[in-house]
Amino acid sequence: MVSRAKHPCSSSLPPIVFPSGPSATYAAFSQKEDAALDARNKIERHRYAKLLLEYAERYREFSSVSFFVETMLRELAGREGVTNQSRAMAAVWSMKLLSCHSPFKQFMVHITEALLPAIFCNYDAKRLDYAPAAIQALLCDRALHRDNPFFSHSTYMHEYDASLLKLKNISGELKRVSFTGSEWKRIAHMLVVYVQSERKRRAFIAWRDNVKKERVVNKLRRNVVSRHGADSRFLCVALGFLRWKSATAMSRVQFLTERLHDAAFQLESAKNQFHMECFRADKLQLSNEEKDSELKAVMCERDELQLEVERLKEQLKIQERNHEANLRARLLEILTLAQHQNILLKKIVGTQFDAKEVVAGWLHKEDGDYQEREPEHGENEALQGHSFLLRWCNHILRSGEVGVLRRVRNFADDFADGEVFHGIIRYVFPEKKEFATSVDSSVADRLRLVCDFTTNIPLAVSLTVEDFNMKREDRIIVAVAEIFAYYVEKKRADAVSESFRLVVEQDPLQVDSSIATDSEDVSLLTTEEDVKKQLSIWNKELSKQVENFRLGVWCEMDLQKSGMCISREAARLTWERGRGHPRYVVTADASRHFVSLNARKMNDLREKFGSCTPQVWRSVVQSLKRVLWKHVNTITSIFYHYAGENAHEMDEVQFWRFVEDSRLMVEPLSRQTIARIFDTVISPKLMAMLQAKSVEKQAALLEAAEEEMNIRRVKPAQFTEILLHMGAVRFRDSLLDAAGRFLTGLSVPTLCGVTPTTVDFYRPESQRVIRHLQEDLARVFFFYVKQQSENQRKSSKGLKQPSGRFVGRISFDAYLRMFSDCGFVADNKEKENNSRRGSTEPHRYCRKVKFTDVEEITETFNALHERVLLLPEGELCFSLFLESFGIACQYWCPDPKVSFPRKLACFLTDMIERLRTLHSRSALILRELPPPTVEKGDAGCVP
Repeated sequence: MVSRAKHPCSSSLPPIVFPSGPSATYAAFSQKEDAALDARNKIERHRYAKLLLEYAERYREFSSVSFFVETMLRELAGREGVTNQSRAMAAVWSMKLLSCHSPFKQFMVHITEALLPAIFCNYDAKRLDYAPAAIQALLCDRALHRDNPFFSHSTYMHEYDASLLKLKNISGELKRVSFTGSEWKRIAHMLVVYVQSERKRRAFIAWRDNVKKERVVNKLRRNVVSRHGADSRFLCVALGFLRWKSATAMSRVQFLTERLHDAAFQLESAKNQFHMECFRADKLQLSNEEKDSELKAVMCERDELQLEVERLKEQLKIQERNHEANLRARLLEILTLAQHQNILLKKIVGTQFDAKEVVAGWLHKEDGDYQEREPEHGENEALQGHSFLLRWCNHILRSGEVGVLRRVRNFADDFADGEVFHGIIRYVFPEKKEFATSVDSSVADRLRLVCDFTTNIPLAVSLTVEDFNMKREDRIIVAVAEIFAYYVEKKRADAVSESFRLVVEQDPLQVDSSIATDSEDVSLLTTEEDVKKQLSIWNKELSKQVENFRLGVWCEMDLQKSGMCISREAARLTWERGRGHPRYVVTADASRHFVSLNARKMNDLREKFGSCTPQVWRSVVQSLKRVLWKHVNTITSIFYHYAGENAHEMDEVQFWRFVEDSRLMVEPLSRQTIARIFDTVISPKLMAMLQAKSVEKQAALLEAAEEEMNIRRVKPAQFTEILLHMGAVRFRDSLLDAAGRFLTGLSVPTLCGVTPTTVDFYRPESQRVIRHLQEDLARVFFFYVKQQSENQRKSSKGLKQPSGRFVGRISFDAYLRMFSDCGFVADNKEKENNSRRGSTEPHRYCRKVKFTDVEEITETFNALHERVLLLPEGELCFSLFLESFGIACQYWCPDPKVSFPRKLACFLTDMIERLRTLHSRSALILRELPPPTVEKGDAGCVP
């Protein structure tokens, strides 16, 4: 170990480097910066004063202050060399000018006074006259420097720039001061480290001397103890060596003993193996002797068997001769049996039901016109029951047996005159003689005859003349399906009767004689060639019979499949009509009106989903038609549910009822969006005229068109097109995906969970009354909605009503005002008189002054409002507005003997007449209707 005294730890201090002296004082620098900023501000003010003089001279050239302000700000925005602060001061001057001369002076003054303290620092109106003398001399107009506070005040923008520049300078000075302080700190740290190291070195030298002294004393004391310890350690090592030597000897003895035992065991094993080999050799010798004796015995037996074989060969020759004779006799019997079986098989096959006669000409073969039109009907159309029925009907008409030469494609228009149904009855029931002489009869007589026949058969669905007039496809299909089933069963019954006659009632002796005649022919087959020839003839006949049997089974299977499809569809149509939701359109030919899309009318969708070539767009439209075919039942059910049975068009009122009942008004599909889609599809000329006009005139033109336009009608193809537009707005996918998702979300509407009054209101008789009067009712609705909007606009309270025909909603106040105008609700004076009479006797019943009161109207209004969840509180749409009259007419005429349509017609006529009389000099124009009577007549005859 190196002594620390010989190598003392001494170190010299590092050289001290003093930081440079401080720079110029910050106070002097700050004074220079302030002077520079003041000079820059004066220059900016001087430039702005020159700019102000330039536009002040041009001010007299303009006749309008607003036009001057607009021109000045536009020029300053594109002018180079003008700072943002100058543009802002010009805008302040513009505000001053507008507040003095503008027609909006009453609020521009307050806006200016509110903005000036936020733009200028310490703004004070008294300081406006104290602009710098140079500015006043340059402008020579007191109004100019009073209207421009920039000359007497500094802006917050200027103060911000000055503060930012000072902040940058202060941060630089702070960095320099911090660097100087860090140098001084480093020098002080070095001094402290040097003093501490000197103290540690001196303390270490003193400690080392003390340790040396203690080491010498300890060595003198440990000499005797060390010698004694060395002797003890030597003795312990010797003892350990002796113990290791004895253990090694014992281990070696044990190892040798184990080797000796292993050698003895191996010797014993070798001895045992030797004994086993000796035993095996003895055994082999004994077996060899036994085999020799067996071989001699076998040779003797072989000689005996050879003799037996010679004897058996002689016997075999004799048996072969006998077997040949027996085989020839049995073969003759087999041929005879095969001939008998062939004859019996022909008779059995001939007595089976031949489905080929039933399906020939219509199930497996159809004319070219039908085959060309069938792919348009959809993928599953060929497997539906009504398609088989159409083929069967066309086959009957083509046969020429019924005297009707025409082609049917649906069960509505083609069956409406009863001629086709009459021909089917003549074909299926040829024994009915009364149908053979009525081909040229009138349509009414023919329909009456057909209906009487369907009642007398009887069919499960007895058709009426109204079914043919209303073109109810589902009921006609069910009746034709039942006649088809009867026709097939009749064919089966005839086949079974013929089989019974041939098999059971025929004389068996005739069959035996024919078989005997054939047996004589078989007995003449003596040569092999004759047998082969006869077998080939029978094989050909058998293959022909098998082919005919296979064809019959195939035709039977097709007939069963078609029958199952027809019965299944008939059962489904019967079930749907039984639960109150009949399908008015069943066949694809009748449904084609809903999917006949025109690619040109859908150019807006083409532009929305990206422009493409006309060929691509036509292919997209074709794909869209296939999507529509999948949902055509839902579309037709919705259309006829709201439009009415056998309706060719849906009016605008029922369309909005469908929108509200289906709850489709969910963003982004709002009421205004649906109204715009409806106008685009139904009134394309109006939308084109709106797009051609200027933007300023569009609102006025649309409002005038909405007020003057009659209630529009929606055709089936237009209804489908509207659904496609709504799906494109609801979903942001491709056109095909959006249409599929939207149509899948639609459901067949039902009238479940509603009151009996609502059910009576939507019956066909009541809806005929509504359709007759809905023009006047729509004018009443629009009149009160417009009054309501004008009142809200005047009072500036509440949200703005959505404008536009049936998009509008009537509030409870306007609804109650309408009843009050009709005189159906008591006014305030009558209420006071009634309450005065009731106050004298508080427990006496107080009779209503009119047929209804505010409480009942409120209850009706709230009950109807709950029907549509998306309506705002206290408002009704047009469909619920009409439905409310169905409830009100029950209060107006509570007599249960009067039918509901008659009550509704009389009430609406009375209400319209009252409103026409009251508003004879206003904008509400109503028709003069002859009052119907409650006592007699029918609501359907309302003029």
